[in-house]
Amino acid sequence: MSDGGMAEEVVVPTTSLIVLPDNVSFSVGVLTEPLAVLIHAFRKAGWSPDTKNDSSVVIFGAGTIGLMGIVAASRFGVTNVAISYRHQFQADVAKRIGKLVGVLVETIPHHEVVSYFEGREKPDLILETVGGKANTAVESVDIISPGGTIVILGLFDHDAPRPHLFPIVCKEVAILGSNCYDRSHSTSDFLLSLSILSEHGESLHSCLVSHSFSLEQAEEAFAVAASKENEKALKVVFTLDE
Repeated sequence: MSDGGMAEEVVVPTTSLIVLPDNVSFSVGVLTEPLAVLIHAFRKAGWSPDTKNDSSVVIFGAGTIGLMGIVAASRFGVTNVAISYRHQFQADVAKRIGKLVGVLVETIPHHEVVSYFEGREKPDLILETVGGKANTAVESVDIISPGGTIVILGLFDHDAPRPHLFPIVCKEVAILGSNCYDRSHSTSDFLLSLSILSEHGESLHSCLVSHSFSLEQAEEAFAVAASKENEKALKVVFTLDE
């Protein structure tokens, strides 16, 4: 990874450019990248889009990436998703997105996830989107079903709690890292993302984009993004003239 994303001008290869469909505005187009991240995660787990899937899915974290997991799940045939949250407004948005894309969403406070699955059917797939210093990697191993898959998207600190190897071996758990997206499929992660946004983009924008700022308001924008609870911030964007 290199610096340059905050520069006034950035040089990229033309192969990295994707033209937005006529029915996807710039404001909706900002959701293409985070949704592509989740599409890539499902594909890393070996799942294919547009196929019926009876597997159970748990998402750790209800930020933009975690919430996009609900959207991606619908395209991969999932009808039920459980998602953990820290703030109530995140749970409310998760429910709204579930209704929009036809997924039944169960919201669980972060600190109750492990106890919630005691005596219940364990998930087949877990998407971890929290990272940092969270205990979610350990909790994922605790609740995953035997033979299940855990996909790690969150970026953890070096001193974050780490799961023990014993239950990973005993339950034959597959733990995979998922980094951004790629073009290894006939329909790239970005193009599949855009096909979803062509159908649900405007509604998803109203659910996920909590704040918009001009470039001149950059300092305020970063402060709002860092204050999730007080500002009820989800996706914070900059607005440019189209």
